[in-house]
Amino acid sequence: MDNIIVIQGIGFVGLFFAILEVQQKKRNKILAMHMLSLAMFVVHYILLGGWTAAVVTFIGILRLVIFIQRFEKDWARSKNWLYLFIIAFLLSGIATWKNAYSILPVGGMILGTLAYWSKKPFHTRLLILACTPLWTVYNIVFQSWPGLIGEFFILISTLIGIMRLDVKSKKLFPKEKAAEKVTLYHK
Repeated sequence: MDNIIVIQGIGFVGLFFAILEVQQKKRNKILAMHMLSLAMFVVHYILLGGWTAAVVTFIGILRLVIFIQRFEKDWARSKNWLYLFIIAFLLSGIATWKNAYSILPVGGMILGTLAYWSKKPFHTRLLILACTPLWTVYNIVFQSWPGLIGEFFILISTLIGIMRLDVKSKKLFPKEKAAEKVTLYHK
C-alpha cells in the first residue's frame, strides 16, 4: 500500500510541475518545468510497470529539446526530426510491447509530435484533442491517477481553446461575405 502512495505521489509531483509550467513568465522556466514534469512521469510509469509510456515520455523530453530550438536553429528546422521521432516512438512501442494497450501511448506521442510540429494553432489543438482519449485509456488501465487527472485538464483546456480561439473568433466557421452571395432576380 505504501508503494502505491509513493508511485502516485511521484505522478502528482509531475502533474504539479505541469500546472506550474504555464504560470511561469519566462520561456526557459516554462520549458524547465515541462521537462521536470515529463521526468517525473517517466519514473511514475516505470514504477507502475508502464514501460511503453515511460520510454515514449523519455523520448518526448528529447523531442522537446529539439522542437524548442526549431525556430532558432537551422539544424532543428529539418523535417527529418519529425520523421525521426515518429520512427523512435514506433520502435519503442515494438521494443516495450506488453499488450494491445501499448499502442495507446505510442499513438498519443505520434499525434503529439504532429501537433507540436504544426505551424497552425488550430491543427495543434485538434491533434492534442485526439491524443487525450489514447492517454486517458492507458492511464486508466495502468492506474495512473495523476496521468488521468492531467488528461482531464488537457481535454478541458483544449476544448476551451477551440471554442474561444477557433469557434467564437469565427476562424473555424466564418460568415459568408456579402460579395459572395448570389441574388437571383427577374428584369
